Amino acid sequence: MKDGIYNARIESARLWFEDHGCLCFDIHTVHEGGHQAFGGYSLMNQFQKEFKRDGGDYAGWYIKRVFDIAEVDDFDDLRGKTIRIKIEDGMIRAIGNIIKDDWFEPRIDFKKN
Repeated sequence: MKDGIYNARIESARLWFEDHGCLCFDIHTVHEGGHQAFGGYSLMNQFQKEFKRDGGDYAGWYIKRVFDIAEVDDFDDLRGKTIRIKIEDGMIRAIGNIIKDDWFEPRIDFKKN
């Protein structure tokens, strides 16, 4: 898939614990280029290591921003929501609200906060 911004629909969302108790969260999208996930890494460890911070509520912020972008208040309501995705280097790097100019790009958000 070429780099760019595309419309996508959320097919599903997962919240789970991976090896050694790492909390993970992702959304699975379908768009004109196929199916692709956003997230999927440990929310408790990844951002703390990358930004050398301790004690931040990265998991809560990540989930809150996904909810904000999809305009939902309930995990079950994510399925079927239309969003925008920003693809760079073949990966979804950011998700955006379908109408508003509101984007969630974890690497940028966590540097700010």
